[in-house]
Amino acid sequence: MRCTKKMSQECHSEFKYYGVLESDMSRNVQRDFDQISGYTNMKNYLFNHFVDPQKLPHWSEQVIRPLLICGHPGVGKSVFIEAIAHLANKKLFVFNMYSLGSSTLRGVGSSEDCIKAVFTVAHRNRPCILCLEDIDVLSESNESYGGAQREVLLQLFNMCKKSERDVTVVATTQKPWNCNVFLLGHFHLIFLDLPTCEERIEIFKRFISDMSHDLNDEILAEIGNRTHGFATSDLMVLARQACVQCVRKISSAQYFKKIYIPLPIDKVVCETLEKLEPDKECIQTKSDQVLYKAGDSAHRGEEKLQSFLETSCGLSRREVKFKDNHSYDPLLEDSVSRGEGQAGEKFTPCESWEVGASKTSFLEIPAELIWHPLDVTKESLMISLIGMTSSITDELEAKMKHFKESYYHAAKYTLHIN
Repeated sequence: MRCTKKMSQECHSEFKYYGVLESDMSRNVQRDFDQISGYTNMKNYLFNHFVDPQKLPHWSEQVIRPLLICGHPGVGKSVFIEAIAHLANKKLFVFNMYSLGSSTLRGVGSSEDCIKAVFTVAHRNRPCILCLEDIDVLSESNESYGGAQREVLLQLFNMCKKSERDVTVVATTQKPWNCNVFLLGHFHLIFLDLPTCEERIEIFKRFISDMSHDLNDEILAEIGNRTHGFATSDLMVLARQACVQCVRKISSAQYFKKIYIPLPIDKVVCETLEKLEPDKECIQTKSDQVLYKAGDSAHRGEEKLQSFLETSCGLSRREVKFKDNHSYDPLLEDSVSRGEGQAGEKFTPCESWEVGASKTSFLEIPAELIWHPLDVTKESLMISLIGMTSSITDELEAKMKHFKESYYHAAKYTLHIN
């Protein structure tokens, strides 16, 4: 009885542990290759390596060989793996080798048992992709990793069986020169290089695609030339810093002035009015057209127009402002300069000598009244670029280059992709 109870407790503990490990390793895959700029050759290779065997099994290898993606920190290794899982329509489980000594795995046992548990989770959820991050950790001179490396080699050997093709192993490393030769021999190596000048421009464009900016092609070309050696993550930091510079201009300003800008509704109403055609010769103004379409034969005032805008344009009462009680002409050119009903009141940073300047803090102004037309400007971008350097040191780049040159020509299992 005691033995049965003990086994039951052990099974419950094991089930609970695997559930925690599975939850920790699972990734929500939503990326696609269309969201990755540049790296055309890499995309084509990964598509042929993962998708073709799945869609055309009779024309492809029976087993997808484990893949090792080598690249500097921040070049996008994890992003590509997420895109692979999305493209192949498979679950993705990620395990970082530095986690072997973490508290999550402390109760499992040795590092060898930890690796066995990781592969067990993958097998229970097949078909899936298992990503082993920083696999070079297994080759470190640490006795505790010896069993883990042997277990990984054993699991990779079993992957060569046809029955195990539902679990695809993809590993990553930032330091391939630290990997054991026997470990490298079980993988198909590809290199994810630093982006070229053209790729850096495309990547930076994507990072600022959701931001308002005044950057033209000439400025973007200059950014591409001045960011030589930058990783993808460095370009993302640059875009964020440029945006922060614009925010700092507002937060550090001591003087603000009042300006008038067209309300967001104006564009919507103008587009709606352009589609309306008068049915009577007596209808001459666009306001008359709106009122007539609303079913009013004369100027009945604000209510009819308000009702039409709410039903046809989906605009609430507080979003609509009228110049007077019976007409609304969003095309009135001088309404903005006069600050009359069709323009919104905003505050923008200024110098103390400018007309209308008032000394105040941005904290005293409601957030919705602060006007900042651009998220990124040429000035903010150049200021951010001055203090930025690549996160990839010359020493790391030299080591990666030497490793590629050595293995690209000497090893049959190595493939170099730009």
